[in-house]
Parts: sequence; C-alpha cells; structure tokens
Amino acid sequence: MENRTIILAADPSGFELKNTIKSYLSGKNYTIKDLTESGPIGYCDAGDKVGSIISEHPEYIGFVFCGTGMGVSISANKHKNVYCGVCESVTTARFCKIINNCNM
Repeated sequence: MENRTIILAADPSGFELKNTIKSYLSGKNYTIKDLTESGPIGYCDAGDKVGSIISEHPEYIGFVFCGTGMGVSISANKHKNVYCGVCESVTTARFCKIINNCNM
C-alpha cells in the first residue's frame, strides 16, 4: 500500500475520538498531520482548516470530528473539490468513499 497523508482536526466534542483514530492510524502506513494535536478548536475552524488543505491537496484524505459531524462537514464542504460526508459507521464511511467519492 502506498503512503497516504491523512489530515485530522477536532472540536472539543470530537477530540477524544480523534485521538483514538489517530492512535489506530499511526500503526498503519500513513503520514498523519494532526491540526489539533495540542488541543481542540471550534468546529467551524476544524472543518475549514482541513477542508482548505484537502482542496489544495486532493491526494490527501481528511478526517474531522465534532459532536454530530454535521458542523465540521458543512464547514469543510464550502471548499472547492471537498466532499465531506457524515459517517456514523464503518458501512457509512465505506459507502461515502465508494458511492459519493468523499475525500473527508
């Protein structure tokens, strides 16, 4: 598997989950860039920052975490060529990528 870059960010409600996912991904062949490594930020900022990077680097994958997933996805989707889906399960995440070509 080729090395892929994953961009992460979270608001206070999603910070713990982000850290769990980051821990899991760290054991895989990914380059992880955590924009909220030192602490959570507001959901609008989390979605905006990751969305901006994904817009500029379509080869990257983005993950944003908040209480519902809706706020960060709305913020991220304002960026060109960003397709951020709200995923509540592995199945939803898989279909978001396969069917909707989501990159966040």
